[in-house]
Amino acid sequence: MHNKMNRALSSVGVGILCGMVAACAGGDTPARTGELVQFVGDFYGTGAQTGSAASGGSGGGGNSGSDSGGSSGDGGSASGDGGSASGDGGSASGDGGSATGNGGDGGGEPVDCDGLMILQSNCNGGTCHGTGSSYTDFVADAAAWVNEPTNSPGCSSDGVVFDTADPSQSLVILKLGSSPPCGSPMPFGTQGNVLSDADIACVEEFISGL
Repeated sequence: MHNKMNRALSSVGVGILCGMVAACAGGDTPARTGELVQFVGDFYGTGAQTGSAASGGSGGGGNSGSDSGGSSGDGGSASGDGGSASGDGGSASGDGGSATGNGGDGGGEPVDCDGLMILQSNCNGGTCHGTGSSYTDFVADAAAWVNEPTNSPGCSSDGVVFDTADPSQSLVILKLGSSPPCGSPMPFGTQGNVLSDADIACVEEFISGL
């Protein structure tokens, strides 16, 4: 820029000087123009060129916290690293709670019962209905009394010992209650109803399988 100014001023100055020489040679005073007055004042008034080169601009500071760097001006530079921030995203993990439990037994498989064993426990013996008994030994030989009437006095016409068609109507089952169709309630010496409903049902199951 300085070189361009100097060349421009030199050209103007040479032109003016040539005009002045030409005027002197011709004996005429050159015309006083505004351009000439301005030039002479600017060029000779201070002994130096009054025009100064523009100072370089200063660069702006870098923007913090942004991705772009600082801008730079003419004659100066400034750079700024863009601010950055990073962070690990928070995380939270946990094992899902679990709970297991065994379901309650809803009865499940029925427990196998032994109807013959129940009869043996409550009706066995020679004076009752076991081996050597004179009162229908159905505990000793159950198969011999299937659909057969008892030989006990007073009960022979009141049903059969083991009724496989309707076990609940077997004479053995009826005698376990408090009001049998004949004779005394059983087991002997009781008022009946000694066996539980479950045991009676088990004896009925045994009879149905004979």
